[in-house]
Amino acid sequence: SLSSANDTTVKLRIMLSTDLAARGLDIVDISHVVQFDLAPDADTYVHRAGRTGRFGAQGQVVSIITPEQEFVLQRLANKLFLDIDCIARQKRK
Repeated sequence: SLSSANDTTVKLRIMLSTDLAARGLDIVDISHVVQFDLAPDADTYVHRAGRTGRFGAQGQVVSIITPEQEFVLQRLANKLFLDIDCIARQKRK
């Protein structure tokens, strides 16, 4: 549980998994998938991201990537007709 600024308790459930969880697990109410390792192909990306969109539900997928992986993510987005936004970019030193 987390406490917010107005002392309201918010329950937060986190599940860490490998790609083994990308297929076959049916866990309800997953709102976010965070990828620390970019999917190698569109099929794997859909299976990972699909954990958020079960039975018409909405969700967000966050992919943490290196600058060299940007073109791969853009290629996946184009193939899957996805809109992607960069929410942060670390400056190179």
